[in-house]
Amino acid sequence: MCHNHRQLTQANFQRDFSLHLPAFQTAHLRLAIILGVFGLVLNLFPIPLFANVQLILGNVAVVIVAILLGPWYALITALFTATGS
Repeated sequence: MCHNHRQLTQANFQRDFSLHLPAFQTAHLRLAIILGVFGLVLNLFPIPLFANVQLILGNVAVVIVAILLGPWYALITALFTATGS
């Protein structure tokens, strides 16, 4: 009985303190990567405004993914987008 109690306690510990990562859905991941590449292309061509100030529009893709899909997908999009900055 003591052995069974230890297994139950370990299972509760693993359940309570494990890192809960969401399962990635293929369609969401595909959209995050496509918008990440789109943001990368936008960041490669910044719009000059005046005296060393440039407008970088690629980060808009990260915001769109964060609103629509959540922070984990936004992180993937940001990794692509930041490559072009």
